[in-house]
Amino acid sequence: MVAGTSADYCLHVLLTDHGLSEADIDKVPLAGAQMTDALLNRRVDAIAAYEPHLSQAQKALGSTARVLLDRDRCPSTTGYFTSRDFPRQRQEALVRLLRGTGQAIDWMRSHRQEAITLVARRLDMAPVDLDAQWDNYRFALELSQSHLVALERQAQWAMRSGLAPEVAMPNYLDFIDFSGLEAVKPKAINVIH
Repeated sequence: MVAGTSADYCLHVLLTDHGLSEADIDKVPLAGAQMTDALLNRRVDAIAAYEPHLSQAQKALGSTARVLLDRDRCPSTTGYFTSRDFPRQRQEALVRLLRGTGQAIDWMRSHRQEAITLVARRLDMAPVDLDAQWDNYRFALELSQSHLVALERQAQWAMRSGLAPEVAMPNYLDFIDFSGLEAVKPKAINVIH
């Protein structure tokens, strides 16, 4: 695994789901580009990976490859992070960014093959490999309660793992500005606040 990444966290989830802990395995820190080779040459028994490394390993292993974690069990999200003052000082820029993101997501849905080609090029992977994985991803402009729960779980893991100092769990609502998304797509907010 690449230490401290979402793949490292998903490894933790997989172990926990099966009644294991990180003490039950030997974690081998690797760069993403090293994973397929390490797996093929049996320097490791398994990898915790993200794209394009996951697809590369699956392709190299062929029919012997097994994915052990359901992507719904360990979803990956992307967010926008700004200074505290940015939403107030640059509200129009924030609204334009979110509106543009929503338009890009709509374009990706209506131009699937073009989107796959562009993303595959950016990830340096074959479009056919990304196409095989594309439906595993859910592109949406939203802020959901499940996202806050995931942030809290990841923060707890990071503190227990020594990746972050052990402090009181932050109230993530204190760090979220809802104004931009409320202006662009208010029904996309499913957070109790």
